Amino acid sequence: GVMRGESGVALLLAAVALAVAAVPEGLPTVVTLALAVGVQRMVKGHVLVRRMQAVETLGSATVICTDKTGTLTLGIMEVREVWPPESAPRVLEVAAACCDAELPAEGQGAGAGDPTELALLVAARAKGVERADLERERPRVSEQPFDSDRRRMSILRSDGVLYVKGALEALLPLCKQVPPGVTEALASLAGRALRVLAVAEGRGPEERDLT
Repeated sequence: GVMRGESGVALLLAAVALAVAAVPEGLPTVVTLALAVGVQRMVKGHVLVRRMQAVETLGSATVICTDKTGTLTLGIMEVREVWPPESAPRVLEVAAACCDAELPAEGQGAGAGDPTELALLVAARAKGVERADLERERPRVSEQPFDSDRRRMSILRSDGVLYVKGALEALLPLCKQVPPGVTEALASLAGRALRVLAVAEGRGPEERDLT
């Protein structure tokens, strides 16, 4: 057009006409419908999309940073498995005796305290063990709270027994007797993405010679 001496306005109009002709009229509508379908599918997965264009952008994302509790998880814990299974009632009794959480009677609230301890108390209740009964029958004498260095907590009760719970790696060196197969059990539970918590007990206030 320039070589033929056409004006700038004519060239601009020609360029716009070519651009319109190159893009099918129905393409924007098709793209909008495709995004709308994507939004509906995400809603079924409990994902709320506020801006439709975000669906296309999300498809190009390679890394997503988000909080976990309450977003990717429900923030609720439960005891999925007790090992060894034949000792479940005693294991849960020891666990309940080493808890600070409060679990009210059924139907009277969700309880207060650490979610892990609440899960232990719920499992113990299913086996007929109530923390309130333990506190009444065997009041606590002393307590060493959990900290990140010790990786365990312990409670000495009036029956002279020290109840301990924490990371298995922290408890094993303190034990004089360990159930056979505990290492294999740990590998199996951890391999299924289960959080492993160990419990032990011993006579006297010292954290030694536990079982």
